[in-house]
Amino acid sequence: MRTATSAEHLEARLQQGKQAHDQGLLEQAESAYREILSARPEHPQALHYLGLLARQVGKPEKGLELVASAAK
Repeated sequence: MRTATSAEHLEARLQQGKQAHDQGLLEQAESAYREILSARPEHPQALHYLGLLARQVGKPEKGLELVASAAK
């Protein structure tokens, strides 16, 4: 039985988030990254991309904090 937080689902959401991010759809990208992090709070790629997004929207301190968490 597959769950909504399966590795395949999370990878699909990450790809959707990255695609939205690349297209400038920042709210959609943030939603995807946060969905991943709600299931797996230490997910390094989601933390990294959410950090980049935070920097993009004028929250550099939060962005740095998220990217640093991703690097751990």
